[in-house]
Amino acid sequence: MTPLKKREVASNRQLAVADQFATEQVATARSIERDAALAWLDVYEAQRKTELYQRLIDNMIAERKVLAASISSGNAKTSDVLGVDTNISITKEKHIFALRDERKARAALARWIGKSASRPISTELPAMTNKLNHDTTQQKIERHPLLKNAFQSEKVAQYAVDSAQANLERSWGWEVGYGKRFNGHSDMISFQISIDLQLDRVNRQDRRTAEKLVLVERVRKLTEDRRRQLSSELESAMADAEAAEALENESRIQLIPNAQAKLSIAQAGYKSGMQTIADVWQARRSVIDIELDRLSILTDKQRAAVRIGYFINDKQLFK
Repeated sequence: MTPLKKREVASNRQLAVADQFATEQVATARSIERDAALAWLDVYEAQRKTELYQRLIDNMIAERKVLAASISSGNAKTSDVLGVDTNISITKEKHIFALRDERKARAALARWIGKSASRPISTELPAMTNKLNHDTTQQKIERHPLLKNAFQSEKVAQYAVDSAQANLERSWGWEVGYGKRFNGHSDMISFQISIDLQLDRVNRQDRRTAEKLVLVERVRKLTEDRRRQLSSELESAMADAEAAEALENESRIQLIPNAQAKLSIAQAGYKSGMQTIADVWQARRSVIDIELDRLSILTDKQRAAVRIGYFINDKQLFK
């Protein structure tokens, strides 16, 4: 017959273990959602870079044709054509690397969505604007599934201590037996009671409880380490988001308008005979180069938004 205290402790420990598995499942699901989103962004960036590099190559090939045709009239030099050939070769190398990156990114995405990862993806980034007030950072961290799971691990460890202490309670048992005897002997009925004897209990060292107490302290330190890790990663994601926001504003307000203005001036100068066709092509390449830089900035901004959403959103990753 097991004492009530032992049964209650065992029941509470099993319930705590079940809650621990439940929080672990939630944490794993959120991690998968984050990793799948980051893998999609890797594919998006690689695909768009592949397209932009191909567009740049096509423009330079067209420029080379014009320059080659202008050599005979003296409007272009052979060195100009050779310079364009060098730029084409360099850009083709970048295009090859972009194709490689896209293939690797799709292989990583296939882990989450299977064969669908090979399909072309949207040319537009989804709207993800996860913003966080610095004052509420710690509150969000305390509700994160990973930290909840750590708290549940503490509860399980504490119940293990309670279980070790409850085992010191005396269990007892009883038994009734009936014996059928022959050769004229009378039948026999027996009744037996058993009680655990824990001698010198006051002076005996409870090693099992001491062991469990050490494990409790270990789990508590791991919980604190997990809290600091989550806080550090969230702060890092917020820093990336703020930097990407500033870079995007600079690109949108200054770099892109300036590049487009230079292209317009070069086109107007070419029509009036003040500038060469090479100046126009160079201005076009500058516009595409800025688009490539802006693509990286926007993708990094969305990566930061995904990471922030992983920390702050309780029920869905993106808002």
